Amino acid sequence: MDELGAAVSVDIAGELPRRHVPRPCVGHMEREERRLQLRFVPRGDEHVDEIVVAEDDDCVVVYGIVCTPAAGSRRRPVAVHLDRPLGDRVVIDGVTGSPVPYKNIYAELTLDNDDRR
Repeated sequence: MDELGAAVSVDIAGELPRRHVPRPCVGHMEREERRLQLRFVPRGDEHVDEIVVAEDDDCVVVYGIVCTPAAGSRRRPVAVHLDRPLGDRVVIDGVTGSPVPYKNIYAELTLDNDDRR
């Protein structure tokens, strides 16, 4: 830090400028057969980096990982493709172990747009 001079202040928030952290899934919707849309709530300039999916006959487990600034909400749906249609299987959040509620995110977006008019 001496190279920058005494007038410069540098904050170091972590080893790297960004880090990957698990984030619970807060909603799901099968918009098209085998295309499961998921709702995560990133904050600031976070983004969903990866979603790990495990399926069996009874459930679909989703484990979301967001990329977040080390120093530190927009709602954006993301989608994963399933091996077969969701049907009556339960969607489980891999971070919390809890069932993920059904959410029609497109109805919410329509309501949000109507409120802005």
